Amino acid sequence: MVGIPRAAIQVGWVLHESGDKVPWWRVVNKKGRISTTCLEHDANMQKVLLEQDGVEVSDKLMVDMCIYRFIPEENFLDKLNLDDEYIQMLMDKYGI
Repeated sequence: MVGIPRAAIQVGWVLHESGDKVPWWRVVNKKGRISTTCLEHDANMQKVLLEQDGVEVSDKLMVDMCIYRFIPEENFLDKLNLDDEYIQMLMDKYGI
């Protein structure tokens, strides 16, 4: 949503380097699967942290994205200083 499509590796690296300064465990892949391979913060740890946040996680490490996907308000997108066309695409995609 920040204007860099297909940047999952970069997002993962930023989250890893941020440690516990940001809630890294709230980020799952686009299909809702916990996909971390970090030995320091493994998938089971992420599952526990998500469940502590009230998120249901299946035994297959899946989160229901229809329930838990973050869909921002339009004013949140405006604050990101994204191109107007990109914001409109996100709004159309997520029904904002």
